[in-house]
Amino acid sequence: MKLKQAIVITGAGQRIGLALAQHLIQQRPHPIVFTYRSLKPGVEQLLAAGAVGFQVDFNHPDAVKHLMPKLTEQVGSLRALIHNASLWWPDSAPDALQKQFDVHVRAPYELNQACLPLLQACQSEQKDIISISDARVSQGHPSKIAYLATKAALENMTLSFAQAFAPDVKVNAIAPALLTFHPQDSAAYRQARLDRLLLPMEPGAQVLCHAVDYLLDNPYTTGTILPLDGGSRLVGQRLDK
Repeated sequence: MKLKQAIVITGAGQRIGLALAQHLIQQRPHPIVFTYRSLKPGVEQLLAAGAVGFQVDFNHPDAVKHLMPKLTEQVGSLRALIHNASLWWPDSAPDALQKQFDVHVRAPYELNQACLPLLQACQSEQKDIISISDARVSQGHPSKIAYLATKAALENMTLSFAQAFAPDVKVNAIAPALLTFHPQDSAAYRQARLDRLLLPMEPGAQVLCHAVDYLLDNPYTTGTILPLDGGSRLVGQRLDK
């Protein structure tokens, strides 16, 4: 029997995506389906918890085309599609723009269209597409030009798909700033990052989980880019006293 009212999360094999998938497994009654680029301990944890996983490299031009038959073989309807898969590639690297475009723009664009019938087949009153962007889209960054340009395109697609899929499917995005540090981050780097926040803390992945819950549960929110940035967008506007 096919899974009904499933939630699909892309790029859930580690860090924020893994934490979100684990949260949804624990808190939601829906079957969880996820994609991962390479086998990691987090992938094995999700599979052991009952989630269904598909190994997908969204840099492959036919990634979505190859994924959909496998997905529709096991899934009959979708409650939500969450675009979490992300890639950062230095601007100096060959094909940096194309690699990040594939993951942040082309794959979500193709998945939204391919998964629309599955979303419409869901019996729930609410169906959602949620994309995970980046708070720095509104600020820019000199060493992340291609990365932020493709995330900006993802946010713009959110606005267009919200209009195209209304009223059947709500389409929103979340734009987080700092959530968790890497273990190798130095004390000086950590303090510099915290100094750029009005709420200077390392909040952890749970705040993103709360934001996803809000969008899934709110019947009157679509076409929104939800900031999750500790007030970082306002720091540059503060006047020195």
